[in-house]
Amino acid sequence: MSARSHSITASLLQIRLWLGGKIFGPGGPRGTKATRRTPTKGPCEPTGLAAMNYVAKHTSIPIPNIIKTYKHHDALYIEMEYISATSLEKAWLGGHLSQAEKEDIVTELASYVSQLRGLNPPHREIVGSADCNACLDYRSRFTHADLCPRNILVRDGKVCAIIDWEFAGWYPEYWEYTKAHYGQIKMPDWYAQLGSVMGGYGDELNAERVLMNRCDLPGMPL
Repeated sequence: MSARSHSITASLLQIRLWLGGKIFGPGGPRGTKATRRTPTKGPCEPTGLAAMNYVAKHTSIPIPNIIKTYKHHDALYIEMEYISATSLEKAWLGGHLSQAEKEDIVTELASYVSQLRGLNPPHREIVGSADCNACLDYRSRFTHADLCPRNILVRDGKVCAIIDWEFAGWYPEYWEYTKAHYGQIKMPDWYAQLGSVMGGYGDELNAERVLMNRCDLPGMPL
């Protein structure tokens, strides 16, 4: 794209976002509906875009379709499809889900996490002692890394999209489970069911809780 075309595109993006904000209001954190059916999010981390493309290519996990990306003042903006749904947090706390629907949703999520964990890292590194003897270490697994109820969209008692992939990447196998507890939402039955399908990392969760109490959360300003 020429410099002139890039400038025109950036200017049009600014106008669309301004009009969208006036007409439709904010579309969530760092998001604006440029049109009724196409929210635009930004500024975004390039890692989030890469994660969405990777997950869309290698899994059947429902995520918003990416329509177009823009660069403006060296910042990335992503235009994607609008999904008419409710966050799992609102549906769960609002009493809009039956017990059977809650269990089905958690089972769905477990299957999606299993797909993520089944992905193979693009680069394999040696993990061991200096003389290549075995060592005790966690396996690396592809992880959403913020799989909390506000990032899970549901409709008619089913998961219809998982959003906000900017923290996704290769982490120790326990990280999906422990990181899901960072929000500390008052949903004890959610955490209980989550533990039943993703648990087995009680010691790691306890260690993370100690760190949460004593240190700043990852990504928070010091």
